[in-house]
Amino acid sequence: MYNHIALLIGHLIGDYVLQNDWMACRKTQRNFAGAVACDIHSFVYAVSVTFCVILSGWEVTVLPGFEAITSPTAALLIAYVTHYPIDRLSLGAVWGKLIRQTKLMDQVYVHTEPKNPEWGSAVELRTVRGLYAPIVQIAVDNTMHLFLMWILFSVCGEIVS
Repeated sequence: MYNHIALLIGHLIGDYVLQNDWMACRKTQRNFAGAVACDIHSFVYAVSVTFCVILSGWEVTVLPGFEAITSPTAALLIAYVTHYPIDRLSLGAVWGKLIRQTKLMDQVYVHTEPKNPEWGSAVELRTVRGLYAPIVQIAVDNTMHLFLMWILFSVCGEIVS
């Protein structure tokens, strides 16, 4: 159980605490600087995940065809390889466009002051463009990262007592 929490903590640290504006703003640019930014971010992310996974006692024991790779290296490779394409290709956004999550909530209900105070509070429908889709995209991105790592670490890992 703690090993799965380690994935979450490593993910949060690598994707939020240690990702700076330079990485976040450039990692999807379709040029060399974008590739470098995504590479550096993915490596920092992988180190964060690997550190947390090792602290949890979760060892990666098998990578098919690469049995000579040590557990920390295998963990680093899994975290890096699962992270880079999702961020570089903005797969969270791609998924959102594919299933049309981009405009799920253009309007929200908000409490407003009534024209007559005796009427009590009022509820008004207001348009809020660009608010919901990015939140869903971030959730989809996080889900993709965590789900893919969880699958690979579960297949390739064991808890060491």
